[in-house]
Amino acid sequence: MVEEMAALGEAPKVIARALSITYTQLQREYRDQLLRGSARLRAELIGLVWAKARAGNWQAIQWLLARMTAIEAEKRLAAEPKPAKLGKKERAHREAQTAGDGTEWGEDLAPAGGYPN
Repeated sequence: MVEEMAALGEAPKVIARALSITYTQLQREYRDQLLRGSARLRAELIGLVWAKARAGNWQAIQWLLARMTAIEAEKRLAAEPKPAKLGKKERAHREAQTAGDGTEWGEDLAPAGGYPN
C-alpha cells in the first residue's frame, strides 16, 4: 500500500496516518518503498502494457509507439548543442562589431586604425 500511495503522490504524513504509525516509523520501516515505489510500479505497468501489446491490443501498441517516439525526440533535443549564453557585456561587444553594417553610417562607426580609442 505504501508504494501505491507514494506513486500517486500522497504525502508521507498521510501515508503514515493511513497505516496508523508515526511519520518517523514510516520513514524508518518503509524507506525503500517511499523512495523507489513509484519507479517499481511504473516498471510493472510498462511490463503490463508490453504484454498487452504483444497479445495484439491496438491501444497498447499505439501508446508504446507514441511513448517511444517521444523518448527519441527528447534524446535528439538533448543531443543538440545549445548556444553559449553571453553576458550583457560580451553581447554588447559583439553587437558593436557589426553596428554600422548595412547603414549609411557604415565605416564612420569603425575605430580608426582598427583599434578603439
